[in-house]
Amino acid sequence: MTTGIALFSGGLDSILAIKVLEQQNIKVEAISFVTPFFGPETAQKSIKNTNAKLHIIDITEKHFEMLKNPPHGYGKNMN
Repeated sequence: MTTGIALFSGGLDSILAIKVLEQQNIKVEAISFVTPFFGPETAQKSIKNTNAKLHIIDITEKHFEMLKNPPHGYGKNMN
């Protein structure tokens, strides 16, 4: 059986994307990233609508480090 990887937010698009892959007999490993802005709760609840295995990766510290020290600087113009 073929295995695929899905970035999984827990939203409708993520669920439908996994369902399409599962209908094609593709085993799906779902990955959800935890940051200060997005916790794992939605993904954990929504993954139950699929047969995929959910992997949760906490990138909080890396995210804060990037915000404190952006790799390409802060820029000089307003966004």
